[in-house]
Amino acid sequence: MKEIEVEGKTVEEAISKALSELKADMDQVDIKIINEGKAGLFGLMGATPALVKVSLRETAGNNEISDQAKTIINTILAKMQIDGETKIAVEDNNIKVDVESLDSALLIGKKGQTLEAFQYIVNLIINKEIKAGTYKGITLENKYKIIIDTEGYLIRREEALAKMAKNMAEKVKQSGIKIALEPMSAHDRRVIHLALQETTGIKTESEGEGSFRRIVVYPVET
Repeated sequence: MKEIEVEGKTVEEAISKALSELKADMDQVDIKIINEGKAGLFGLMGATPALVKVSLRETAGNNEISDQAKTIINTILAKMQIDGETKIAVEDNNIKVDVESLDSALLIGKKGQTLEAFQYIVNLIINKEIKAGTYKGITLENKYKIIIDTEGYLIRREEALAKMAKNMAEKVKQSGIKIALEPMSAHDRRVIHLALQETTGIKTESEGEGSFRRIVVYPVET
């Protein structure tokens, strides 16, 4: 459940800002007024802002999809003969699933390829069911995504990729010679692009097709 705290000159203004940030309507949120605010002397001196806490309500669709995702994941784990416990967290339309297992290395696979394939299959099944109208009021336009992790692998992988990318960027800047990284998944390439988007003296481009698509880091004049 996504929850934010927002300030405003008035409670109404704070709520309006929160709804805009959450991209939600009044009937989709729960509101808690933390501070009603104070106008202050002549509307200026001693004024304190209003503060509200606004949280998105979980919809029936969220619950149905998260429950179904858990069922699908547990079924696949059983077929893989992996003992694991799944924990679900819903944030906006992202359903994050953490699998606790002694066989996490087997689930992750080489460079996360097994985990990525696992996530792809689960999303494929869920999207097929959404398209078939299984979940009332939910369509493909809602863009639900099931994110599967185990033992914090995704965060560790992203941190390692970002560190590697910055090292490669420094080499390119020092040598003036482009460097082609190894082929990566679309997710990993996105991590690289984001890690280097503010780095001066270089640019990144994705090149190649399919499983051979990779990022090339080029030197540029600043």
